[in-house]
Amino acid sequence: MKKILFWMWIVAVITILVSLLIMGFKLLDGNYDIVAEGSLCGVCLAVNCVYAFSRLSGLRCGYCGKIIWQQDRYCPHCGGEIKK
Repeated sequence: MKKILFWMWIVAVITILVSLLIMGFKLLDGNYDIVAEGSLCGVCLAVNCVYAFSRLSGLRCGYCGKIIWQQDRYCPHCGGEIKK
């Protein structure tokens, strides 16, 4: 799950940069029809917010520091006991 979110974040950042570049060229050319690019930027910003929230809200192991998504008693990465 973490790798999927990470790659979605990378694609979203690249898409935002390309969309902003296209919007800038359109505005410089005098074309003010930038609704599609603005909407795409909004969706990508939402993906960035979801990624940031998932990184901040994940429970971390006290021994190895990795994010734990389940409410287990032991860390699946290092086997350390999770203190709640």
